[in-house]
Amino acid sequence: MPDRADFPDNDSVMEETRFAYSEIYYWHVSQGKRRFEERFKERQGSEIWRAKYLALLAELVKPKDAAIQDMLSVAREVLSGRMEWAYSEKSEQGVTLSNWARRIEELLNEQEKRLAHEKISEQLHAFGSLSRDGKITEGLRIEIPMQERESWNVHTYLDYAKTAYRDVPETETVGGKVFLTQTNLELTHGNKEKYVFHNAALLHAEKVVGEHTLVELIEHGALFVEAVALGE
Repeated sequence: MPDRADFPDNDSVMEETRFAYSEIYYWHVSQGKRRFEERFKERQGSEIWRAKYLALLAELVKPKDAAIQDMLSVAREVLSGRMEWAYSEKSEQGVTLSNWARRIEELLNEQEKRLAHEKISEQLHAFGSLSRDGKITEGLRIEIPMQERESWNVHTYLDYAKTAYRDVPETETVGGKVFLTQTNLELTHGNKEKYVFHNAALLHAEKVVGEHTLVELIEHGALFVEAVALGE
């Protein structure tokens, strides 16, 4: 079974997902009913299981017509549903049906994350902190909700920030990209439910003036001195 870390494009993801789905589909369509009868014909209450399983077989969508939700639904049935009884059975490729089901979930979850990331990137690319004449524009704010099972982290924030603040001069100390990123990071870090991006005007970067001496920074609590090395 392919085990790629990269997902080059939506077509490739869907092609591989559909192949994994077809392995499950054709095993159950060709062997499922017979194998179920062989395994459960003497077991008490098997008629109820059989009726539920046959109802599922009748509803199966052919691989070429299966939508994302169809494939995810079947994957869940294999892992913990009406198809779970054949969990360890192998397709013609020699791969268990449960592994094909996990692969479907993995591929479609990765695709969902990537599509969400692409949507976010589009928003951030359209996020301008400076107008064409170089002046600070009106305050703008973009909120990016957490993805499922995602937790807030600095590295992801900084990746987004590279996109959001690409148009802010890197070389300017006041209102520049470094200041803007660090200031927004400080504000955003307290919110663990979403990533929030503000432009320079909303952060009032343009109002910050002058440099502070080390003594002033220490007095205001912005700098902590751990140790002092005295020269000769």
